Amino acid sequence: NLDHCILQNNDYGFYGIDVSPNFLSNNEIINNNQYGIYLSGDCEPVFGSELAEWNDIYGNTTYDLRNGDNDITVGYVYWGTEIYSEIQDLIFDEVDDSTLGLVNFYPYTNAAHDTEYSEVLNAPENVVISIVADSVHISWDPVDNATSYKVYSSNDPYTGFTEDTSGTFVSTSWYSPVTVTKRFYYVIAVNTLRSLISGLKLNRNRSSPK
Repeated sequence: NLDHCILQNNDYGFYGIDVSPNFLSNNEIINNNQYGIYLSGDCEPVFGSELAEWNDIYGNTTYDLRNGDNDITVGYVYWGTEIYSEIQDLIFDEVDDSTLGLVNFYPYTNAAHDTEYSEVLNAPENVVISIVADSVHISWDPVDNATSYKVYSSNDPYTGFTEDTSGTFVSTSWYSPVTVTKRFYYVIAVNTLRSLISGLKLNRNRSSPK
């Protein structure tokens, strides 16, 4: 267990092989010459579960965090920045090497440790739905940082939505055979690297024949 520790000016702030350290709260792992935290093999570290249990990991030369084999959650950390893309660049994980686990770094915090940030993708905009021949056709504008999209549908506009796998995606469009019953749809943007999504509901009946 590490609690209120300062690990700085080393080659590695923390180096672990097949271990599961508990970074309880208020640790500073900063300004190390290579890695802030270097994990190798079967490692499942535990980090804070609320804003008061923050940790600082920043200013390390190579990477602030190098992940091991497992997907992990590293919450309530201040990474020296509050910009999503910059934090991504400070972490070496599955995004950089497919043999490693993914690091989910949400929610994260700021230098004052008084703000919680949870990154989500914007909802698709300018969603248009129409009937083309015997198919439902939905199109939308590209969403920044989206790696793919998903369509959900239901026969009720307020509940019962499940992922609709009946259609085919072509870039920012989706086609599916027309159903006998009325259907309601919404589209979400997905970042499969970080599992971040947001959505926009769409009523098919407003834009197409019954």
